[in-house]
Amino acid sequence: MKIFIERPIATAMVFMALLVLGVYSFLNIPIELKPKEDFPQLNISTSWSGVSPEIIQTQITSPLEEAVSTVKGVRKITSESAIGLSRITLEFEEDTNMEFAHLALREKMSGLKEVLPYGLKPLVQPYVPEDFSITPLLQYTISGDYSLQALREMVKDKLEIGIGAIKGISSVSVTGGSDAEIKVILDNEKIKAFNIQPYLINYLIQQRTRSFPAGKVKKGNQEFVFRFSDPISGVKELGETILTFSGGNPIKIKDVARVIPSFGEIYRINRINGKPTINLTIMKEKGISTIKLTREVQKKLEELKKELPADLIFRVVDDESEEIKKNLNDLYLLVGIIIAIIFILVYLVLRRIRPTILVLSSLAFSVIITFNLIYFFKISLNMLTLGGLTLGFGLFVDNSIVVFENVLRKREEGLQPVQAAIQGAREVFLPVLAATLTTISVFFSFAYFQGRLKIYYFPLAVAISLALTASLLVSFSLIPALSPRFLKKPGKKKQERFRGRYEKFLRFLLKHPIEVILILVLIFIGSYKWFRSEVSLGEWFSWYSKEMLSVGLRLPSGSPIEEMDKV
Repeated sequence: MKIFIERPIATAMVFMALLVLGVYSFLNIPIELKPKEDFPQLNISTSWSGVSPEIIQTQITSPLEEAVSTVKGVRKITSESAIGLSRITLEFEEDTNMEFAHLALREKMSGLKEVLPYGLKPLVQPYVPEDFSITPLLQYTISGDYSLQALREMVKDKLEIGIGAIKGISSVSVTGGSDAEIKVILDNEKIKAFNIQPYLINYLIQQRTRSFPAGKVKKGNQEFVFRFSDPISGVKELGETILTFSGGNPIKIKDVARVIPSFGEIYRINRINGKPTINLTIMKEKGISTIKLTREVQKKLEELKKELPADLIFRVVDDESEEIKKNLNDLYLLVGIIIAIIFILVYLVLRRIRPTILVLSSLAFSVIITFNLIYFFKISLNMLTLGGLTLGFGLFVDNSIVVFENVLRKREEGLQPVQAAIQGAREVFLPVLAATLTTISVFFSFAYFQGRLKIYYFPLAVAISLALTASLLVSFSLIPALSPRFLKKPGKKKQERFRGRYEKFLRFLLKHPIEVILILVLIFIGSYKWFRSEVSLGEWFSWYSKEMLSVGLRLPSGSPIEEMDKV
């Protein structure tokens, strides 16, 4: 401590440097709406459109379950087979390296190509509970005086490729309508006449769309795998595909079927004000700043709009950055109120502006140093973490108040400012250190939380512990170093006046103990009732609070989408 007190200017410059670094760190820390998810579980999902759950179970789910059960570290397997979808959730041991588990699963998947129906590719994804499911970064609806398919063809390629190229975007999807496809409508009489089975036609079409290995080339430590394919360029070329020969003459697809351009089945129809719409959903990667990335996407979207028809209408359905900005504004307001209250309370005790500002500066430096540590250790910074830091402001300023008050007391006893700073800080070092460590020790238990509790609250515990440690550093470095410049020996009259008022107030309370207890009980009961009326117990709080009315209708199973569209 003495080294800081004897070098106040150097100490102040060090903290100013930390202040600049802290501002830089805060501006470059990705601020998320909710905590990052990191569960020791993986999902395997496989889509096979329109197929019944029984076939999904026997041909996809069961073979996958049998294969993945041998992966090291798997503790529990749960599966679900629905119409057109197989979903398997693997739960691993706590100490499992999930990167190696992911690679092991992919290796198992590659060995099932001959077992699974042709063309199906199981997708391995991290397991995310519903409370932590990744919400879209941005979601738009696109409408205009065009048919659904025309809208889709206009915007799909431009938007998916243009926005998907932005760094930090994980996926861009355009939904609504259906993709273009080629339909092959068989003529039953002709295929019977030529004795051609439908499965042969299907098999030969699949062979045309496949790619085949053509060899490998090694160059140093690199290995290049070459494949060749014969893609179908259009309807005419597909119709020229040879199925078999009859009397030396080739029988082509166009000889036994009609090949026509068409569109796939539509499973979802979106409308706004009666007009068909296309949905544009943009997802971001984890650990990327939501607000900065949203600005980049919006800027790129404005550029892409110039290449699209001018009468297209883009409406924002969901914007995660707006929710973060709203929460940040509420948080800034809360910070201002808390700082104002702390300032008033400290001023009432010290009765001078400059010492009050010095004590209050310890709060700012504690938080700023914490941002440096959060940036360095790559700790998740979300609304919960920021809210916890804000509510902990009172804890962060406690140490500085104790140190400065003891330095002030030594000055009142007649010591010179520098000696008062040295002795005052030294006397309370162990008590303040013990009190701070006691507070930090409460958060040690957070490391033993499991599942969602740990994801929610462990980053909060680390952030508050770092801030308390930073406040300890500030209290015994910056405060003692600058205290001599702010100390003046207070007059006896001011001291006696303040003590006299406090003694009168204390005597009044001691004469009316029952009334004081009743008031405290009423405050407790009122606070508890207010808490129960405003807080839902036993539920995970929602990150979004949007007011909307949703109406749902369910038609009998098997009803065509056209019937639902009429409703």
